[in-house]
Amino acid sequence: MRLAAAVLALSIIWAAPITAQSTPDSTVSDTSPVRHVILKRTATAFFAWFPGAFIGGAIGAATPHGPCGCDDPGLTQVLIGITVGGVVGSAFGAALPKLHSRCSFGRRFGQGLIGSVIGGAIGIIPITEGAQAITVPVFSIVGAAVAEAGC
Repeated sequence: MRLAAAVLALSIIWAAPITAQSTPDSTVSDTSPVRHVILKRTATAFFAWFPGAFIGGAIGAATPHGPCGCDDPGLTQVLIGITVGGVVGSAFGAALPKLHSRCSFGRRFGQGLIGSVIGGAIGIIPITEGAQAITVPVFSIVGAAVAEAGC
């Protein structure tokens, strides 16, 4: 009998306080839409493209290359590294801000990566001589941001 009384006393002491249920507050900012989501994701993708391109170019420069008999051996690897790094960097940058998204970071990054790859591939299409230096980065940045519009 004493054991039961001790257990009852301890459970009363350690019990959580009883509180009334309340209705959820409809003014919580997590449910309110964010304005200009694509524009904000484009801006963060733009700023993340540069470190991604730098890291990709450094990795491309570090990869071994064979003799090409050209003036700049390894330039092709650097350019490919810049392109791939920029595509990944812009996808990461577009996915970084949550902006009240219902999607996880992994899903946002995956969608941004798909959009960035598609945009970069469209940017490779030659419009004029050397236009790819502008179209690939711009299309990969915008593609990453637009691909996350559903999140």
